[in-house]
Amino acid sequence: MINRKRLANYGWIYYVLVLTFLLIIGLTGCGGTPPVTSPSSNGLPVTEPAIVIPDSPPEQPIMTPGGTEVEVESGQKLAITADASGAKRYEWTLQGDGELSATTGPAVLYTAPETDTIAIITVTAYNDQGASPSTSVTIKVSGVAAIRLDAVGIPAGWMSGKNDPVSFIEVKGGEQSECREGSSCLRFTYKVGASWNGILWWPLKCGDTGDEATWKKVKEGTCGVNVLDAGGNLTAINNLTFWARGDKGGEVIEFKVGDVAIPPSPGRGLGKATLTTGWEQYQIDLEGMDLTNAIALFTWVASDIDNPQGAVFYLSEIQFEGAK
Repeated sequence: MINRKRLANYGWIYYVLVLTFLLIIGLTGCGGTPPVTSPSSNGLPVTEPAIVIPDSPPEQPIMTPGGTEVEVESGQKLAITADASGAKRYEWTLQGDGELSATTGPAVLYTAPETDTIAIITVTAYNDQGASPSTSVTIKVSGVAAIRLDAVGIPAGWMSGKNDPVSFIEVKGGEQSECREGSSCLRFTYKVGASWNGILWWPLKCGDTGDEATWKKVKEGTCGVNVLDAGGNLTAINNLTFWARGDKGGEVIEFKVGDVAIPPSPGRGLGKATLTTGWEQYQIDLEGMDLTNAIALFTWVASDIDNPQGAVFYLSEIQFEGAK
């Protein structure tokens, strides 16, 4: 026989247990972590937003400038950026010549070298979950079109205030320790006593010595060279550049291309340059100059007045620069 009084007592207990369970579920958000609360300025609790932790590596970076290849001129600087969703840091690598600024941020600076080359820049994005697929861009560096002076001329035109320049000028190749790193150079010694001395570079077909017959051809303009053709079909020549330094510093030397009486005429130069012991690059503007029948390709001149103790100086990488 069922005890109705005992059954009623069990029903009441069951009712209390159900209410307690429902209350717990409501407070815990259906079994999840209770939201974090903090007091607001008015004293009421404010629920903080939940922190979302990425559960996958970053997306593949998008680079700017984009595309598969970017062209820059030699010596130019190029800013490159990358954007990857979910990234915390970036890793940049450079294959080839040039320089890349060191950074783990979304931007780098690439400095192109002074010669024609191709470089590849690659970026990969990272976060705590791993790495993204890499993105690369090819950098094509267009160097300055140039032809070295020794490819079109020789320093055979020795000049002096007296008849025998050999007594006042010495020329020899510089030692490795005297030249620019990675380059050769010429060492010139100027001796006082002739008032002035100098050397003129002219085309080989003018002659390899400065005898009277050679000077006659030079002054008549019959042994010139078209520097544009000799430079590999250049369309223009804009400058002659060279590096120079003095042995002691303070040497005063005049540099020029062309001459009043020898083509290209009337000639252009820097005036008198005072050299230092450190290598410096110099530039003579040749834009618009007619170099189709050039004989006085390059000249240096020094004087006793400017160099009363004589002078020793060095020249390196003398070249015509232009465009193809």
